[in-house]
Amino acid sequence: MNSIDRAKIAVNVKSHADLARFLAVTPSAIFGYEKRDTLPLEQCIKIAEKTGVSLDWLILGKGEMQPEKATPELNPEQKMLLTGFDSLTSEQQDCIFNFIRRFVRGEEVACSK
Repeated sequence: MNSIDRAKIAVNVKSHADLARFLAVTPSAIFGYEKRDTLPLEQCIKIAEKTGVSLDWLILGKGEMQPEKATPELNPEQKMLLTGFDSLTSEQQDCIFNFIRRFVRGEEVACSK
């Protein structure tokens, strides 16, 4: 599979004409890219930005098509909550989950020891 084939998969099209429309180039430009067995970097970047596919996958065929999303950085309060939660027993964790579920649903909840 070459980069043109991967571009078609990323854009979810089957024809050179549809890929050309997506990239705002002529179908003959797509045939030229295929003949040279290369898709210009600017076109690869455009596809990656619009579809979220990995440039490594699109250009080289390596790795996953969709890169894993980075895990957001936790603030100090979130880190403290997770650390505290991990130290609880399973029963205590269940109690916390139930409290949060009720709170999110808008049910009345009481805080007590």
